[in-house]
Amino acid sequence: GVRPLIPVKPSSITIDGNFDDWTPVQPSFATDPGTPVWRDHRGYGTAGPYVNHTGRNDIVETK
Repeated sequence: GVRPLIPVKPSSITIDGNFDDWTPVQPSFATDPGTPVWRDHRGYGTAGPYVNHTGRNDIVETK
């Protein structure tokens, strides 16, 4: 099974570089650091390949 959906309300944040505005925003999705998804795709048509093994996409929390 899966967890039930969290009831959410719209939240406002100020774009000023202070991330504290994000604290009450829900839902929040987290993963362990050090688990980036490497990009290695042949691309489409004549574009590509797209390869990125830098780890810079190691996203640990999204809201």
